[in-house]
Amino acid sequence: MLVEIYCEKFLQKNIVFNEGLNVVLGGSKANNSIGKSTLLQIIDYCFGGDTYCGKNDNDIRKNVGDHTIYFTFKFDNILYRFARNTSNSNFVMECDENGDVVGNLKLSEFNMFLNLKYFPNNKNSNLTFRFIVGRFMRVAGKENIHEDKPLKGHNNDNDNNGINALEELFGFYNQLKEIKDNLSNLEGEKKARNQAKKYNVIPNKIRNKKDYQSAIEERKTLIEEKEQIFKEGNVKHFEGDAAFSKEAIELKIQLESLLKNQSRLNYRKRKLNKSISISNPISEDDMNSLAAFFPDINIKKLEDINEFHKEIMSIVINEMETEKKMIDEELARLEKEIKPIEDKLKNLDIPNYISPDVMRAASKKEIEIINSGKTIESYEKDIMIREEIKEVKNKLAQKESAVIEIINSSLNKEMDKISSEVNITRRYSPKITLSNKGKYVFETPNDTGTGSKYKNIIIFDLSVLKLSSLPVLIHDSIVFKNIGDDPVKNIFKQYLIGDKQIFIAIDKIEDYHSKEIVSLLKSKTVVELDDKKELFGISWGNVK
Repeated sequence: MLVEIYCEKFLQKNIVFNEGLNVVLGGSKANNSIGKSTLLQIIDYCFGGDTYCGKNDNDIRKNVGDHTIYFTFKFDNILYRFARNTSNSNFVMECDENGDVVGNLKLSEFNMFLNLKYFPNNKNSNLTFRFIVGRFMRVAGKENIHEDKPLKGHNNDNDNNGINALEELFGFYNQLKEIKDNLSNLEGEKKARNQAKKYNVIPNKIRNKKDYQSAIEERKTLIEEKEQIFKEGNVKHFEGDAAFSKEAIELKIQLESLLKNQSRLNYRKRKLNKSISISNPISEDDMNSLAAFFPDINIKKLEDINEFHKEIMSIVINEMETEKKMIDEELARLEKEIKPIEDKLKNLDIPNYISPDVMRAASKKEIEIINSGKTIESYEKDIMIREEIKEVKNKLAQKESAVIEIINSSLNKEMDKISSEVNITRRYSPKITLSNKGKYVFETPNDTGTGSKYKNIIIFDLSVLKLSSLPVLIHDSIVFKNIGDDPVKNIFKQYLIGDKQIFIAIDKIEDYHSKEIVSLLKSKTVVELDDKKELFGISWGNVK
């Protein structure tokens, strides 16, 4: 749970939170720009959000300046202290008990920490903490207060993301993830194969069953033509067609390649040996002969050149010796590969000589057979992938239908229960209908008023909080504005059920004319703000 927030810029420097309900209380005049929504944004900021002091929010940084928010979480009675500075919100600092920085986390790493602490059983999930929880932190400026789409995390969010978040919160996402991942991989493979066929990377000649049957017949004809080559070839030196089998042809091709490499390396070795043998420097006798023949020659300079030549040749000879050693190692390796192939050919009773014409014809025909087989296999692979996609989709639809039915039923029952406790008179309760097509509908039959819609968002959130692993809820004062006094008072009572943290901002509580409600809200208040006690001690909305 979030234990406290500290900021040197706050008028009330330290704000301490409790389990259950935490109230940010405004004044009786419902003053604006005193910091209620800002504090809720800061709480969201402590939970890894990015709305506070974001790219579209310059007022705070302009009027307050960059500042550091220190905050503490407690899990299993262990305190974890952090800080975020508005000048670099992409990082979260780890702090000690004195507030000194002892480490630095990327924001994504911090969110992984929250995910691990709040959802310890979801280690294999690929959904982030913010993806799951952020959509239930309803603060002005976050673009997630949509009366008809309560699962919308932001304006551009889609229904499917909200459904995935619900499935995670209700413990079903991982059960479906394996099937969804399998479907995604199959569809990805299908798309990749279509692209490869477009650029002729894989065969694309067979387009339907008729083409497929023709390809089968064509391959059969090719095999018969190869057999005819066997009969017409020079077969008196051997029995059977082993020499023209795919295995024999491949072995001969391998052997030919290895022997070519062996010959090339032996040639290189001979060249190296020759180079080494003729790389001798000028001898002393040769030097004396030169001096006798050319009396004016600079012997000292010639000796220096000869010495330099010796050093260079020493380096070159060492390199050539190293290359020779590598060649010897490679020749030894080749010999190990050549011997088994020669033995295999011998075991196949392949003759020492096969007509080159016969071998070429047989090889060419074998290549045609192989290519024909690849074309057939490619089409069969496409059919198999399509059938697997269909099968996985059916499996996912069945599984997801069962999951969605459970979530629909449990949420609608709970919303009906809470609705009956919130409304003074019996009214239609909100209803959510999730589908396995990645869409959902949220509505209240015969009740489309603005106040009812906001009230039903709260009822929905409370139902999810109670039934699922959702750990925290934030409701800004804007969601209460259009709701009648009596339903709001009963909503406040609903907030008291359970010990999961709920943060709300509210003002003008005296207007509810209920000592019980006023006492309740004040007992849960963590900070009071008004036109003389703003969050930062100033209200920059006022004209100076």
